[in-house]
Amino acid sequence: MAYLVARGIEKSFGTNSVLRGVDLTIEKGTFTTVIGRSGCGKSVLMKCIVGLQEADAGIVEFDGTNVSASGEAGFRDLRRRVGMLFQNSALFDSMTVQDNVAYGLREQGLLDAAAIKQRVSESLSLVQLPGTQTMMPSELSGGMRKRVSLARAIAMRPEVVIYDEPTEGLDPVNVTRVYRVLQALRTELGVTTLVVTHNMEAA
Repeated sequence: MAYLVARGIEKSFGTNSVLRGVDLTIEKGTFTTVIGRSGCGKSVLMKCIVGLQEADAGIVEFDGTNVSASGEAGFRDLRRRVGMLFQNSALFDSMTVQDNVAYGLREQGLLDAAAIKQRVSESLSLVQLPGTQTMMPSELSGGMRKRVSLARAIAMRPEVVIYDEPTEGLDPVNVTRVYRVLQALRTELGVTTLVVTHNMEAA
């Protein structure tokens, strides 16, 4: 069934029209890949879908609700249920792996310290990085940083995870490793998965 829907999304930056009436329908439990060349607007579309950028036109629906009709409040509720892995990993350089993965959980304030520690440990194990809690981002390889960012996203136990170029800048071995992790997470956590990439081979 239609679970996450974008209809007629438009976005321009000055005179540069990036998105022109884009429609996208994601069904619950599926693994969907959006493919396109670099710079064509894939990341902009994802940010419009989760409300990190405001679309010039169009609507977003999630689980039967018109999110766009409620403005920022609607998108805030959506972001509690939809996790996003950013292209550059977006880790906090001054924080340990533990604190990076725990960040969203602490902001929500729904779990106590012991439960957060357990959730972080579980999430790092799911992305094949157990025991890395005390490491700093500067000590991690590119592939490891991607997986820590992924652990942070899934620590919130989202219903949908959006991956923006999850293998950008990685060598072929790490590309394979990351995509195997994404497939495993879909199976183990039952998350609906949306991947944005220009890598045809990986897709």
